[in-house]
Amino acid sequence: SSTDMKLSTWLVWGMWLPSLASAAANSGITSVTLFKDRASVRRQQKAALKAGGTTVTFEDITPLADVASLKAYLSEKHSVRLLGIRTEPRHRLRSENAELEKLKTERQKLNDELAEVQEKAAALHEQAENLARTTHHYRDSFSYNLHANSWTRESFRGYLGLLEAQSSKMRGTWKKLFDQFEKAQRRLDLVSNRVGQLESVSDKGGLAVFVDVVADQAATVDVTIQYLVTGTGWSPTYDLRISPRTSEATLEQHALVWQRTGEEWKDVALTLSNLPNELRTEPPSLSPYLLTYHEAEKVKTSVSSKQEDKSELGEADASEQEGAHGLASTFEITGRQTVPASGAQSKIFLSRKSTPYEEHLALVAAQYPRAFRRGTLKNPFPWRLASGGMMVFYDGDYLQTSRLEPVTKGGEIAINAGVEHNLRVTRMAEDSNGTSGVIAKENAYRRQVRVDVENFAGGSKTLKVYEQVPVSEMAAVAVTWKASVQDGQREIASQQEPKNGWLSWDLSIAPRKTSQLKVNLEVTTPKDFHFQW
Repeated sequence: SSTDMKLSTWLVWGMWLPSLASAAANSGITSVTLFKDRASVRRQQKAALKAGGTTVTFEDITPLADVASLKAYLSEKHSVRLLGIRTEPRHRLRSENAELEKLKTERQKLNDELAEVQEKAAALHEQAENLARTTHHYRDSFSYNLHANSWTRESFRGYLGLLEAQSSKMRGTWKKLFDQFEKAQRRLDLVSNRVGQLESVSDKGGLAVFVDVVADQAATVDVTIQYLVTGTGWSPTYDLRISPRTSEATLEQHALVWQRTGEEWKDVALTLSNLPNELRTEPPSLSPYLLTYHEAEKVKTSVSSKQEDKSELGEADASEQEGAHGLASTFEITGRQTVPASGAQSKIFLSRKSTPYEEHLALVAAQYPRAFRRGTLKNPFPWRLASGGMMVFYDGDYLQTSRLEPVTKGGEIAINAGVEHNLRVTRMAEDSNGTSGVIAKENAYRRQVRVDVENFAGGSKTLKVYEQVPVSEMAAVAVTWKASVQDGQREIASQQEPKNGWLSWDLSIAPRKTSQLKVNLEVTTPKDFHFQW
């Protein structure tokens, strides 16, 4: 029966346990697969087995290990069988770090000192309350007793002097307690920070893992255990190096890796994983590439993807995962890596690719009176790029730090690449109001905009100038405009339809010359409708 089968299995297991030999050796971490918020760790040790049962012991496993995720593997499966895995917690009362133990002792003394100061402060506060109650009790009777000659002026002054002396003494004691408290608190903060730096998860204890195996004959095998552990993670980061002279940009991918597991990841094979179940289930919302007020006003490096196919940013299907490389699935780091257990971030190089870089000058003088460089490049890697911080270098110099949003394979990246200081911009706007029509009169709101751009550089510059036009949502409100570009003595008419409320012109400025743009705008409304620029 099923019960007899279970009973016989337990009897066999019970027969093996007493006869299991022990094989313990130093086990080292051989490989780590790092996810965004956890890691899969593999440890391996070589064990010399005798015929029969043997227990292979792995010591000093981090207490952050997920026991339920433990697995064991044997290099020899024909003559050696795996019986099971057992665990045992190892509690540690003291750390092996002498400096850490000294700081912990000092931290305890400082906490005791602060508690004592707080008790004294509470007692002093009670004394002050008693003194206040006494003063309040005698306050109303002082005047009466003086008039009744129950108190002499000398005795009254003496009593007031006593109250003042008591109050002064308490103020002095209070200041000493406050100074002592502040000094101890500052020292406690320093000691606590240092303890946090030195203290590892392993200082609080550990885990022993026992792998029970049985061999038909003596053999030497590699025993590997695998487990998931928290207290670790990674995030992508990028370096963008722009070379405007060669119209080329180099995009470098890096990973910021950290761990506070208490285990030493020294010379391990490291694999980064960004599997679909670690990604957001909803793709990020991507808007079209539009020049907005905030982009123009701040002129900071902003990065966005022009790719609007949101399905490309969702979870990858099985066919795309197969054999995929890069941050979208897994990325094997070349060479052996070391990640300290201190929690400090390690920047690990992943890959580098060059790509063509296009740039033009843009100006939105109404919000930001500077010409700035707008650059575009494409994702040069055969995989999608995850979001992460990006440091931008322009012509060899550090420009600023931005953030790269998710970019699909071949997707476009747009970036503000700083200010063009060789161009000086002056913008003036003049408004006027009036009426038009004889019978059905209308209000007319006019604005004349003039933009002058002076080029101090030794070469010509072409600048795309943006000017915002009111967008009417009512049939009764009409918007008309007329613009002209003056290049020296030559006037060039420019007619185009506003795009999302913006007009733009390509303004050419000769070396050490000034070019001018004039725009006349008019908003016509019914008489009872008011408009404001």
